[in-house]
Amino acid sequence: MRETIEIAFLTVIQLLTPQQRAALILCDVLDWSAKDAADLLEISVSAVNSALQRARLGSASVCRRTSRRGPPAWMPARPSAIC
Repeated sequence: MRETIEIAFLTVIQLLTPQQRAALILCDVLDWSAKDAADLLEISVSAVNSALQRARLGSASVCRRTSRRGPPAWMPARPSAIC
C-alpha cells in the first residue's frame, strides 16, 4: 500500500508546475505556513495560496480521471483508493 501511495504522489507531483509543486510540498507535506513558503520562494502569500489551490484542484482532477479509467497498466494497485 505504501508503494502505491508513493507512486500516486509522484505521478501527481510531475503534472504540476514548479511553483504549484513547491507550494504543495512546503505547505501540505512539510506543514509550512503560506507566509514561510512565500518568503522562501520569494513570492507573495497570495501567490502561494493560489498555487496551492491550483495544485490541490489538479490533484483532485487526476484522482477523478484515474478512478474512472482505472490505473495505468504499469501501476500495481489503484491510486484512486488514496484520493
